[in-house]
Amino acid sequence: MSAGEDAAAVVRRPLDERIVRTVAAVRGIDATALEQRLYEAVDPDALEQLFARRPDGSRREWGRTSFDLAGCRVVVDTREGVTAYRLAD
Repeated sequence: MSAGEDAAAVVRRPLDERIVRTVAAVRGIDATALEQRLYEAVDPDALEQLFARRPDGSRREWGRTSFDLAGCRVVVDTREGVTAYRLAD
């Protein structure tokens, strides 16, 4: 998140965009420079469905998944959002 963005604006971004931006920030590079695309690591549509609101509009109480992308471990959690950390070389 850059200094010009507030947390609420980041939360409203699509999940796939938040994942790519988070990994890029951890790697210290621009999101367009990632050597691996999100769809090469996980099905973005399936991931979006896992964390989408329920049919009645309510939020899911809890869900978590993780996968590797571009040298990082990515964790998507309904409570903690998107986090990533660099894997050892």
